Amino acid sequence: MEKIIINVGRQIGSGGHIIAERLAKDFGCKCYDRELLNLAAKESGFSEKFFEQNDEQKGFFKSLFHTHLPFLSDNNFYHNDFSQEGLYKFQSDAIRKAADQGNCVFVGRTADYVLRDYKNVINIFITANLDDRIKAVCTRKNIDRATARKFIESHEEQRASYYDYYTGKKWGHSESYDLCINSSHLGIEETEKFIAEFIRKKFNYNIIMKKIMLLGSGELGKEFTIAAKRAGQYVIACDKYDNAPAMQVADEREVFSMLDGDALTAVVEKHHPDIIVPEIEAIRTERLFDFEKEGIQIVPSARAVNYTMNRRAIRDLAAKELGLRTAKYFYAKTFEEFKNAADEIGFPCVVKPLMSSSGHGQSYVHNDDELKEAYKEAMEEGRGDVKEVIIEEFIDFDSEFTLLTVTQKDGPTLFCPPIGHVQKGGDYRESWQPFHLPEEALKKAEHIAGEVTKALTGAGLWGVEFFLSKQGEVIFSELSPRPHDTGMVTLGHTTNLSEFELHFRAVMGLPIAGIHLEHIGCSAVILSPEESTEPLNYNMLDALKEDHTRIRIFGKPEAHVGRRMGVVLCYGEKGDDLNLLRDKAKRLAKTVLGTDPYMKK
Repeated sequence: MEKIIINVGRQIGSGGHIIAERLAKDFGCKCYDRELLNLAAKESGFSEKFFEQNDEQKGFFKSLFHTHLPFLSDNNFYHNDFSQEGLYKFQSDAIRKAADQGNCVFVGRTADYVLRDYKNVINIFITANLDDRIKAVCTRKNIDRATARKFIESHEEQRASYYDYYTGKKWGHSESYDLCINSSHLGIEETEKFIAEFIRKKFNYNIIMKKIMLLGSGELGKEFTIAAKRAGQYVIACDKYDNAPAMQVADEREVFSMLDGDALTAVVEKHHPDIIVPEIEAIRTERLFDFEKEGIQIVPSARAVNYTMNRRAIRDLAAKELGLRTAKYFYAKTFEEFKNAADEIGFPCVVKPLMSSSGHGQSYVHNDDELKEAYKEAMEEGRGDVKEVIIEEFIDFDSEFTLLTVTQKDGPTLFCPPIGHVQKGGDYRESWQPFHLPEEALKKAEHIAGEVTKALTGAGLWGVEFFLSKQGEVIFSELSPRPHDTGMVTLGHTTNLSEFELHFRAVMGLPIAGIHLEHIGCSAVILSPEESTEPLNYNMLDALKEDHTRIRIFGKPEAHVGRRMGVVLCYGEKGDDLNLLRDKAKRLAKTVLGTDPYMKK
């Protein structure tokens, strides 16, 4: 998708600036208005205040005779270009520099003329009835009608003179623009929508540019961001630490705790995203309902995120409301409750925090002696405000698998070929696709995944986890309302679209013609051997010497012993031996940092 540049000329009081900001949001652009003054000041050596005093006025040079040296950003008077044309050039260079960096909306300042030779440029002029403009200026500046009218007349005369002088065209005349529109007829919001639709038709844009806010910026968020950026979207990556993987490829970043509801709200109000995509559990999820009411799309939905970030809610939904087969489970807020639940379930059993990720706080308990340590670990590692653990029956399963499930805005629920995986310490170590299931078992898994995702509502990709018992019974385990760790195997050319591309299409409401297995594939994790805040010494030579092999290094700024730092992906033809391919992936993963994917953390 090619870059788009929108230039907005406007009469004072017409709402042009607001409309420009809305267009920038709609098309995933940066909006430049007064920001250009700062850019020009940096280019020229003059202070921003100087440019502000002479903004959109013909005759920079004349005003210099009333300017003192403090208006310069340094004291080198003679090295600055004091000609009228020279100062205009500084601003023009700033406009071109900004346009070269990506999609832009420019407000005034002859950007339409400066960028006349650029591709995919559209020039808009916004007017409004004089009475409406007077009212707007009265409100904005808290002045009476007569003063407002004089303000409009004097400043528009300056603006017209500036435009006409530098462009050789007529400010506000229809022949100077692609579209002239009176905002009084439709109002600000509808005027922006009209202009946006005009732009899409002119450039044949079938995808609407959106501003996407990512809550959690790990390796899964990084790959989703890459998928979004390939489609020209604007992404703000958020996390509690700086330089998280997704931040490295996003347009903007914010560092704060998403468990701080006020901080979360402040960031949302700052950026006004169209879409919020949660990637982690540690989020003040109740705020998502408020954002959803304000018209922000929550992925897959606020209801889904609220349910799935809490094991109590999702288990109760699956077992009690939908009547699905799950492991027997109890909740406990005290050790006494915990001990009674263990007595009821029996050993071995599984202990987890009510809210956690990547296996933190999870353990297997084999006898009474291990209960206290398991309870303590689950309580300490749990995220969120609620200190509660879940204790569940240990399923003597034959294997575990993930069914990546795609719910669409306007289409049927789709399923990827199942993915087999092995967990150790509650965290995945390897995965492979396809995982071979009997037809009846696959239909059962698809039914369960379809029922749960339907109940939770929303559009996006879900990682639905299952146990397959030794008797062949399909048992619901857990669900993530986002791309899944085990689904990283799809980056290894297994399916026609990776799980991240599928997630992006579903989120945006774009069609998914089908999901097809193109190759068999395996993933094996690359684990850190040490604690470090410096980049690790990754050896990629040995692994990449072998064909049909890919490596993904996540770019995490800190390493901890046993932390997942990357993944090796191997793929082959559909008739190849999957077990041999699994062995290959694990063998090559060891060569990158010298660690076994199954090392003890």
